[in-house]
Amino acid sequence: MKTYLIALILFVLSVHPALAGKKSDKEQERLVGPVKTVLIEFTKISNEKGKPVESARTPWLSNTYDLKGNRVQEDQLYEDVALNFKSVFTYDPTGNLKEGIEYDYKGFPTFKWTYTFDPEQNRLEERRTQVNGVLFSKVLYTYDRNGNLIEEVRQQVQSTKDFKWVYLYDAEGRKVEENFYLVQPQDPQHEAVSTLDFKTLYRYDAKGTLVEETRFDAAGAIRFKKQYTYKFDSVGNWIAQTAEEWITRSDKTTLEPTGVTYRTIAYHSP
Repeated sequence: MKTYLIALILFVLSVHPALAGKKSDKEQERLVGPVKTVLIEFTKISNEKGKPVESARTPWLSNTYDLKGNRVQEDQLYEDVALNFKSVFTYDPTGNLKEGIEYDYKGFPTFKWTYTFDPEQNRLEERRTQVNGVLFSKVLYTYDRNGNLIEEVRQQVQSTKDFKWVYLYDAEGRKVEENFYLVQPQDPQHEAVSTLDFKTLYRYDAKGTLVEETRFDAAGAIRFKKQYTYKFDSVGNWIAQTAEEWITRSDKTTLEPTGVTYRTIAYHSP
């Protein structure tokens, strides 16, 4: 279950990397309409005697948006309630993210985020500090001329390795390739050494909905290949995403459902 959660976290982070200030959080996540809250839950589908069996839903994440589409609260949800935490975000008059505070399940603050923007309102830096003001991590962002995020570097103060993502986009601004690197920091006289860990390719349908995800390891071998189908609500947002993967059993490879991600969406009143 822990491995599945980590994979889901990386997937969610990678699907919505565009952080240009010109778009609200809601727009970056391709949500339409006056969205107020989105609860994300997932299930796993196993093959039992040749038949797909879906597990119970596991709550994972809940996001709350204001009328401008800014995310104002994020709740991380776990089976162990003691692991739950809440993040609350505030914005400046121009709409830029000003500050974020993370609280544990008892309501005590644990971390604080602060942000730096360029004149085009692109987020350049995110600093995460502990409640005592000590820096915990830093994220640096680089954009192309269209405002698409093309590089993201996460520097971990208490880790021997940093992380780097490099993104490529199509003419419609959709992310079509992601390269993830493990970065070994060096002394000031030497450049950091980046080692490719995996590459992911994304394919979309004519409406811009993600329909296929293929991940390769550093040597170019396929780690997995997933195809996605959806159910939508009356507003046009997807509320169920079914993942199918190519599974080999007894020398026979077939496309089988492996899990469903559910989104329960509530809207602001007119």
